[in-house]
Amino acid sequence: PFKFDVPEFLTFPYFSFEELAGVDSSAISRSTKTYSLVADILSNHFSSKTTLSTLIDQYLENHFYEAITLDFLAEHFNITKFSLCHRYNKEAGTTIIDKLTKIRIAKAKRYLQSTELSVSEIGKMCGFESSSYFCKTFKEHTLATPLGYKKAHNKKI
Repeated sequence: PFKFDVPEFLTFPYFSFEELAGVDSSAISRSTKTYSLVADILSNHFSSKTTLSTLIDQYLENHFYEAITLDFLAEHFNITKFSLCHRYNKEAGTTIIDKLTKIRIAKAKRYLQSTELSVSEIGKMCGFESSSYFCKTFKEHTLATPLGYKKAHNKKI
């Protein structure tokens, strides 16, 4: 049988996915957050590597849509911000912010290809605070605007 440990916060009777995702969220947002939760549970259970960079990568992958700061990550992983950045860079060969940006851009590409959501909505879903910053960052990484990418790659839904 397929068994894994359930995190303690899932055992409380008041827990619901609506509380996790927020009642004002869209179906896609709730689906994304639910997927992230399940992926987090499974990856924590089956993960064989326990390096700091692996743990951070898992966190970023599962929380890419949130406002994430280095200060928050340092507190979350109980380490100084300097040590967090230094160790991550040494282990992963990149910065935490660069990794988070790459994850967000990859998620945005998927949403642009497979949904009819606006560029602004997709940017917000991927953790970008402003539409203009999303467009600028997307173009820096893909050499295309999000709208241009969407038009070129959009699959019929």
